[in-house]
Amino acid sequence: MDFAAFDLHFTYLRTKIVDKLRLSYRSTQELNGLIDTELPGHPHFQCEILDIGGEELEFHYRDVLECIRSLYGDPSWAQEMVFAPE
Repeated sequence: MDFAAFDLHFTYLRTKIVDKLRLSYRSTQELNGLIDTELPGHPHFQCEILDIGGEELEFHYRDVLECIRSLYGDPSWAQEMVFAPE
């Protein structure tokens, strides 16, 4: 089986699996978009292109302070927070 035939078969199987699971997304990009737009109160991902050793790499991250504010501002986490050593 050549690469093109393998890729076509893999794409077909992936589509069948996604349809069977009834997912609301078909790719990681769509999932990340849903996470950023549909989930309330969570900081959005940011992306920077870094040049490391002559190779450009995408670095995805969230602002740490925004994450902390989000956790502290969400009452559903109140029972999980520990402020003293156990």
